[in-house]
Amino acid sequence: MKQQQAAQQTHGPSNGIQEIRENGFGRENIPAMMAAVVAISLPLIVLFLIFRKKIMEGVSRGGVKG
Repeated sequence: MKQQQAAQQTHGPSNGIQEIRENGFGRENIPAMMAAVVAISLPLIVLFLIFRKKIMEGVSRGGVKG
């Protein structure tokens, strides 16, 4: 019983995303919304940082006429 209560009180990204699925976005649900934003954007930022050189080469190559 105590473990269930402790699990419900934590606000990790997965709990926030699950709460958004159940309740939708609302002004009273800001911690869950922020957890979802971080959980979604962090992997994209990491991938960009890893592949930024190749991304920039592709952008510059695509912008050249000829």
